[in-house]
Amino acid sequence: MFKFYLNGVWGRNMRSTYITKTNPNHFSIVTGYYQETHGVVGNMMFDPSFDETFIYFTKGSKWWDNGLSIPIWNANQMAAQQRFSYVSSWPGSWEAIGGQRAHFTDSFVNHLKWEKAVNKTIRLMLDKKTPVNLAILYYREPDETAHQHGPFSNETKQQIKLADKLVGYLLDSLSKSNILNDTNIMIVSDHGMAKVPFENLIDLSKITDKSLYRLFCSSPVFNVLANEGKKDLVYKMLVNASQNNHFVVYKREEVPKEYHYSNHRRILDFVIEAEEGYFFSEKKEKWFPSKYFGAHGYNNSLFSMRPIFLASGPAFKSEFTFDNVFDNVDLFPLMCEILQLNQTMFPSNGTLSNVQQFLK
Repeated sequence: MFKFYLNGVWGRNMRSTYITKTNPNHFSIVTGYYQETHGVVGNMMFDPSFDETFIYFTKGSKWWDNGLSIPIWNANQMAAQQRFSYVSSWPGSWEAIGGQRAHFTDSFVNHLKWEKAVNKTIRLMLDKKTPVNLAILYYREPDETAHQHGPFSNETKQQIKLADKLVGYLLDSLSKSNILNDTNIMIVSDHGMAKVPFENLIDLSKITDKSLYRLFCSSPVFNVLANEGKKDLVYKMLVNASQNNHFVVYKREEVPKEYHYSNHRRILDFVIEAEEGYFFSEKKEKWFPSKYFGAHGYNNSLFSMRPIFLASGPAFKSEFTFDNVFDNVDLFPLMCEILQLNQTMFPSNGTLSNVQQFLK
C-alpha cells in the first residue's frame, strides 16, 4: 500500500458517519448521505412503520430504498446507456433501489474470494459489449479477525499484511492487462476499531429492568424502544444506570447535532452509547479466544474509529498527504466528479470542496 500511496493520495483523517457500523457506513459512502437521511441506521434496526426488524441481511428493498438515495452504481448507469457497474458483496447492492441494480452483482452471501473478484472485474472492464467503467469490491478482513482478537493482535497484523498483498494482486493484474494507468482506484474502510478488555463489559441486565424496553442496533451503541407508557421511567432508569457505568444516554431529539443521527423514524426513543473501550454484553470471557476483542460503533470523532482512505490513478495527485478532517459522505461527490456525472442530478450531504484537493 505504501507503493500505492507514492503514486496517489492518503487522506489521514476521514470520518465515518455515526454510528460507526458496517451497513450504515457502506451505504453512506455510496450514497453520500448521513444515516438519518438514507435510513440505514444500524446493522440491526426496527422500523415502527413496518413493525418489522432488519437484521444484517434481511431481504427487501424497502430497507434501503427511501425514494431519495441513489447509490453511485445506479447513478453511473443512469448517466448514459453504455455505462455498466459491477458491485461485489457491497451492503445494499443486492436490492433494487429506485427500481435499478448494478448491471453485474455478487451477493454478500455468495462472497467471492478477492482474487476471483479482481479477475472478474478485469474481465468485465475489458468486455467489448458491456464494458464496466465502475467496479466496487468488498473485502471482509481485517474486520472479522480484529473483532475476535483485538485491533493490535498478531492475528490482525497478519490479516493487514494479507490485505497488503491483495492490493498488490489488484495492481499487478491491472498492469498485466494494460489498464492500470487508465484506472482510478480508491481504497476505503467503513470504520476503525477499538480494543476492549473483557473486564470492560457492561451488563445492562444487572443495572436496569430489561423487561421495560427493547434494544436494537448492536453494541456498543443501541437504539432503545421503551414499552408503551414507560418512556419517562425508562429514561430515568437508564440515566441512573449510566452513572459510573461508562455510557451515556440521549433522547432521540437530544443526540448531538454533529452525529446527524436523530431525524429518522428508525432512530428510536433513546440512544445509548458506551464509552470507548467499553461494551454492552452479558456474555462471559469465553466469548472470544483472547483477553481482548475489537469493537466499533463509538463516537465517530474518536481516532480509533477513523477509517482509511487511499486513492491513485490519472485523476489523483501523486504522493499527496491530506491532514484535514473530511467525511466519508464527501466521497460520493468525489466519485461523481471522476465519473463526470452531473451532481445537480445526484445531490447528497457530501461536499466536493472538502476533497477537491485530491484531484489534479
